[in-house]
Amino acid sequence: MLGQRGVDVSILVPGEHADDRFVQIAGESSYASLLEPGVDIRPYGVSSMHAKANQRSTRFDEETNVVIFDADVVGVLDRHLDDDHRHSTPLDPTDWAERGLVQRAAEKVTDVVSGWP
Repeated sequence: MLGQRGVDVSILVPGEHADDRFVQIAGESSYASLLEPGVDIRPYGVSSMHAKANQRSTRFDEETNVVIFDADVVGVLDRHLDDDHRHSTPLDPTDWAERGLVQRAAEKVTDVVSGWP
């Protein structure tokens, strides 16, 4: 689906195999605001994917990313991402809006630590 600015936005998130459920729930607390403008959220169904895509990893966890310009390597990575999308299921906005009370309460609990580094 297209976002508010006409950009197709798709986010691949850890599915049921996530390695840290608390952190996963903290992320899930923002799903409704992302689904509303049409962001495609896809829980990954095969296993947990642990990517480093934010400054917190570098600043606090001594982790970093690599930027690759080699077209062949980028092509392989693009094919892997396409395969990952095939192993994910788009989150239905209506189903998410009807999520249960336990899930909603868990999301509120994670709000307590959302401002932590």
